[in-house]
Amino acid sequence: MRTTESPAFVCLWENERLGPCLRTFLDADDLFGHLAEDHIGRKCLGSLQLHCRWSACSHRGKQFGKRDNIVSHCRSHVPFRANVCLDCCSEFKWPQDLKKHCTKFNHKYAEPEMKGRPGPTGLCKVGAAGSPMAVNRLSLTGGR
Repeated sequence: MRTTESPAFVCLWENERLGPCLRTFLDADDLFGHLAEDHIGRKCLGSLQLHCRWSACSHRGKQFGKRDNIVSHCRSHVPFRANVCLDCCSEFKWPQDLKKHCTKFNHKYAEPEMKGRPGPTGLCKVGAAGSPMAVNRLSLTGGR
């Protein structure tokens, strides 16, 4: 169990001049955002970094062709499963794995909200008997 006293997610990105980042986060989404914005950066800001510098990564130093590619690769370093099945509440790291699951078990598939972002999250809750129960997506979006 994670507590607020000890952050559970540590950034292991290694900067050539400054050494390891070691910044800590309470949430995997925050760590992923930190990687994408602070370490990978953006071309329009002049801070784009297309080499993975995650400690002990087998792709360390590899040049990626596009920002999307390295951002997708960095998801493998973050232990979160942001794509949730609306029917059974199974969680998946990759949107394509959720889609494959939904096809295999004939479950409802909801497209991710935006390109490059995880699919729907927080859509499941536990029923009275302790079994997962899907929440109606319309109730979360105000009927839109």
